[in-house]
Formats: sequence, structure tokens, C-alpha cells
Amino acid sequence: ATARNHQGAVTTLMYSCDPLFSVGTSGGLLFTGSADRTIKVWDIWGDQQQEETCVQTLVGHGATVTAMVDSGYGSIITCACDCTFRIWQPLAGREMLLHAFFSCTQTVSLAPSGSESWANSMALMGSGINQQWSLYVGDAVGHISVFQHRNGTSEGSAAAPPPDMKDLVLHQAWTHLHSLGVSPVYACRRANSVFGFKSTPLSLNTQVTALELVIEHNFLISLSFDCTCAVIDASTGTPFLKVENPRHVRYTGVVWDSHQDQLILCDHAGYFQAWNTFTEHVIASRQVVTPMDVHSPAVVRGGAHARAAALLPAVTNLTWLYPGTLICLRPQQGSMQQWKVARELTSFEYVGHTDEVVAIALIPAPQISEKTASMSEETMNPALGSPRKNDEVMLFSASLDNTMRCWDEYDVTERFRMKEEESEISCMIPLSHLNLLVTGNDDGSIRWWNPDLGSLTSATHHDNTVCCLAHAPTSREEYLLSGSYDGSIGLWVMGRARDGRLLPHQDARIPDAHGYESFTGCPVEILAVEFFSLAQCYVSGGNDSVIRCWNSTDLSRVATLRGHNESVTCLAVDANFLFSGSEDGTVLIWNLSVLEGVIGVADAPEVTLGPTAMIEAHPGATVHAMLMLPSLGFLATCGSDSKVNVWDYTVPAFDPMAAAAATTDADGEGEGKEPAEFPLPPRDPGAVDRVGKLVRGFNCGEHEPRCLCSSVLGDGRVSILAGTKEGTITRVEI
Repeated sequence: ATARNHQGAVTTLMYSCDPLFSVGTSGGLLFTGSADRTIKVWDIWGDQQQEETCVQTLVGHGATVTAMVDSGYGSIITCACDCTFRIWQPLAGREMLLHAFFSCTQTVSLAPSGSESWANSMALMGSGINQQWSLYVGDAVGHISVFQHRNGTSEGSAAAPPPDMKDLVLHQAWTHLHSLGVSPVYACRRANSVFGFKSTPLSLNTQVTALELVIEHNFLISLSFDCTCAVIDASTGTPFLKVENPRHVRYTGVVWDSHQDQLILCDHAGYFQAWNTFTEHVIASRQVVTPMDVHSPAVVRGGAHARAAALLPAVTNLTWLYPGTLICLRPQQGSMQQWKVARELTSFEYVGHTDEVVAIALIPAPQISEKTASMSEETMNPALGSPRKNDEVMLFSASLDNTMRCWDEYDVTERFRMKEEESEISCMIPLSHLNLLVTGNDDGSIRWWNPDLGSLTSATHHDNTVCCLAHAPTSREEYLLSGSYDGSIGLWVMGRARDGRLLPHQDARIPDAHGYESFTGCPVEILAVEFFSLAQCYVSGGNDSVIRCWNSTDLSRVATLRGHNESVTCLAVDANFLFSGSEDGTVLIWNLSVLEGVIGVADAPEVTLGPTAMIEAHPGATVHAMLMLPSLGFLATCGSDSKVNVWDYTVPAFDPMAAAAATTDADGEGEGKEPAEFPLPPRDPGAVDRVGKLVRGFNCGEHEPRCLCSSVLGDGRVSILAGTKEGTITRVEI
């Protein structure tokens, strides 16, 4: 019910379960403060058929109400932009009525504290009748004032009377803790006493971000527009930790994890940070929400309404829903989100490479013994220890340091290595059924490695770096696809001599597969190749942002796929769908089932296809690699933003415009409905549907992931391995 609404913006909310406030209901009361200078009291647990749920309107403040706090013992405290805070208590003699009737019992001015501004935040320490009560008030110029009741509390029995909240006086004032002001309060003294979500206009001079009390450690935590978080001794006002945001944006929310003794922050750019305040170190930092770009085409098309939304914080107002689960506000989308705080994730790091890891591969491990042949003592060192079981796998990594290393997946140690002596390794794929590893090199050569026998076979036909490889088991022959910076695609047949030696040779070649660049006249570089088995066609992507499909029989071009704005960097196939990652930060999904009716038809025209859906995988960054997770039905991506994300691509992405339109349509049913204040822009009929729910993600910190691989453990758990630009390999169980 919305009867007797506020006449201005609702600026603060507070929910109280104090039994002194409500007798006839099982729940508590909701208090709302507004820019109309009033506080309204709502019975949200009453009869839903009644239109009237506002039980009282509190009038007294002379300006916008900025914050409220529940004392937990029969009173509430409110502050406003009139440079005062007020104490409200139920009138005596109404204990048997349905609701309490509140009256103002004290008005306190901030002028005695030396502040020339108004209060924007509050936090209250003390909830027992024999405890010293302290009210912390943060204002817009960076001061924090501490108020206590005049006579203190007696140290008598538990039956001693509670402190009289009417006797609050200034105890001390802490000045210049922040350079630009302190912000509205979230108090964590009682989990059920404050459920405050606050949304107010931005102003560098009139706002504070949050205050929070940590009773068990006597901490007072304050946020400010100077892009810092200060942890202060609540008794003396001495700051002992000051956190400066490295992104130079303000912190917009704070919450204390009492189970782990950790400080969790969120900021304007959508990052979450977890801090250990005792060691003064960051435990984790991750961007969980990508902010809207005010200059993006979607925002420009949305007009003033979308531009105003893009200027709001990406995430704000943290609070615990229950242990291990946070809820936060997303002002740009007008939504609230729930986040699971996962701890003690199993992760390992393989260290040994001295340069970028370009590929990770798994192949079945045969019985490896000490008799394993080696290329030389310097280039391949067999691992010591017991032989492998036949159902185990070998984990290999290739790096720009020109080594291919085999790792023990359980001990996280290097077993042996193979070294490339002639050229730099640029890519690698496994041929598990042949027990081979294939590498592409920057001299245009392709090398086949047998890690069990230590043998090596090499062939060269490209004129420039071979940067991508793919296995293509067609209906008539088993091929290896190779793409190169020389613009060509090679098809290799892996034949064998009579004595069993591998004799690969190039069976065919598609020269200048994507044509030439208009400015330089150089061939368009091929950056990714893949085989689409259902239509028996080859797929290639280049730095012209175009994807092309080729008939595996006569190598004719059957389709062109357009949709990316930058170079296509990686490809993946799942059933009828092709996934393409790009330097534009998106993953496009293409339905290639139409090609099954085109390939094999004489004189069939080339088709041009558009994407079916789009995942905004790594906005503002490059998608380096993708990985299908068949056992989970998910897609994993990694990008230059140091993130590895796991997506459920079958779920539509949240669309704030569509949600707002749906809400407008629902509100439009019936008579007497007013139109929306800002009309929503019409949806572009040519726009691609956005899909993708982020089901798991992790940040590699200062390392940038470049390649991905997955491993399924014996108990069915799936782990992702990410090779980084810095030469490490990170494994995380998902």
C-alpha cells in the first residue's frame, strides 16, 4: 500500500522490531525519512486489504531527513539538513493501543560541536541498560561528534532504569578526519534493528558515505568523498588505518564480517574489497558489477534518463542478509542483488615458467616409467616416482620461454619439461587420441611432440607466425587446422610411414582467407580457427572483426558472420552454436544450424549471418580465451581485466530498460495511473539479445589470464586452470 505517500524523495529507511513500538502486530514498524522534511511510520504487517498503512507522520525537521538510527530501547534518533538531530519516543499511557504515538523529546544542535554543516550519518553504541550510550554523528565537512547522556548510567543492578535519551549532550568532537566530509550511516549494532538503504543525490560538499560501529573491537569505520575509508578508535577518535581507494573513486558501502573479523567495502566503480584491519592487507579485490559507460551507444540512445542512471554508483549500501550472504543496491539498474561470500576456495598456483603461458593442455597419461626416452638431459627430464595410472592425465603448459612443462596435478610440482631450441612457441593444442602435443611457432613451423617417447616432428609451410591450431576430424580425413599471421589457413594430414613414424604434410591451403587490409595492403591476420562438425565446415576469425565459414570438401566460402567491432580472438563450438570472443569485450553466440542445409548444395549462395545473442563478458577489455564446460553446461572466459568468469549462457542478462518497461506496463493497467516521469526509449529492433548469468568468477589479481583449460577430478569436481601473462598457472575449483 502507498497511501499518504511522501511528497518528496525517500532518502532513508529504517526497520525496528522494538516491542515498545508495536503491541498488536507480530512484526515491527518501518520508518521512512524524506526530502519533504517528515518521517513516516508504517505498519507493513497489517491487513493487506487496508489502504491506510501509515500510522503516523513525524513533523519537526526543517530540511531533508538524512539518516535514522534505532536505540533499541524505546526511542529513535533522526538527523536532517537543518543542522540538528532529534530524539523521538512513544508517549506514556498508550501501552495498550495498537501502535505507539511518537513525540520529539529532545532537539540537539550541532553548533556546539564546532560544525558549520549538517549531520548526514549516525551510529549508536550501547544497547544495555547498564552501558554507556554514545551517539556518533558524521557531518558534511568531515567532523565526527560524539554525544552521551549527561549523567551516565548507574552501576547498580540489572533492574536499574535505562538512560534517559533526553539528556544527550556533546562529549567530544573529532575534526578533519576526512577532507571532503563523512556520509550517511549504517549501524551494525543489532542485525535486526537497522535495515537502512539510502539513495540521495551526489554532492561533494553535502554527503558522507557511511559510518559503522564494530562493538567487539571498539572500532568506528567511516567513509568519505575523499575516496578513503578510515578505521578509528571509537573511544579516542584516533585513526589507526586509512584505506585509500587505488581507483580514485569513493567507497559507497561498508559492512563488518564479525565471523572472519574482516572489513568489506564496495565502491562507485563496482568493486568489492575485503580487508584484514589487523594486518592492514587486502585479502581480496574484485569488480562484481560493471558500471554503465555514459558514452556507450546504449546510454546515448536512452537519452537523459539513461545518462542520469549512468552517473549513479554501480553498487552501494552493503548489509548482511544472513551469515555468508550480502545484499547490495545497484542504483544504475534500479535493483537489489544478493551475493554469496565464498571462502576457503581450493586454489593452487603452478610456478616455473619465466614468460607468458600461451596454452594449457591435458592428455591421457600412459604408464610412464624411468625408461621414458628423452630428447636430451637438458631438454627433457623424466619425473621421479611411481608410474602413472592409466586413467590419469598429464597436465602440460607451453610458454613464450620456449618450454613445455608437464605438471603433477596433485602435488603441483613440475615432472619434466621439453624445450624448443629453434623458434618461439606461440600456441599449442593436444591430440589426446594420438598422445601428441602440437605447437605453432613464430617461424611459421608446426611441431608434433610425443611426450612419452620424446620424439619431435616438424613441418613448415606458413610464411609468418602460426598463432592458432584446431583439430578437425572430418568425415573423409582427420585434419589439423592452422591459422597464421600471413593470412592463410593450412590443412594438415597426419600420416605415418611404414615403420610407424609420423609424417605430417600439408594437404591443402586457403591463402588470404580474409583478404587484405585496406590501409596497409597486408593480409588480414588469422587469429582463431575452429571446426564445426555438424555442418562439416571450418571457421576462422581475424583482425578484420569478421568470421568466415569454409566448406570442408572444396574449401569454398559458405558464410560470413558479422557482429563484432574489433578483432576476433577466440572461437568455441557447442552443438549448433558458435561462440566468438573479441577485443571489444563481448562474446557473440551464432546459430550455425542453417549451414547444414547450405553445405553440399550445388551453387548454393554464400550466406551472411548475424549473432543470435551476446554476452558482455569483459566490458572494456579483451576476451583472450574461451572454454566450454560440458559437464556443467557453462562457458568460461578470461580477459585482459584479469578476470576469469563462468557464464550460464542460457539465462537472459538483466536488462534495466526492459525491466522498467515491464514495470511501466504493469502500472499502466487500470484507471487513474499517471505516466512515467521519463518516457523509456524504444527498443532497437536490430539489437542483439543479451544473455549470460555470471555463476562464478575469480580475479587473478595482478596477473592477466591468457589461456584456459578445465580438469575434472575423480569425485566429479571441476577446476579451471588459467595461464597468465606473468608465467604462472592458477587452478580454482568451481
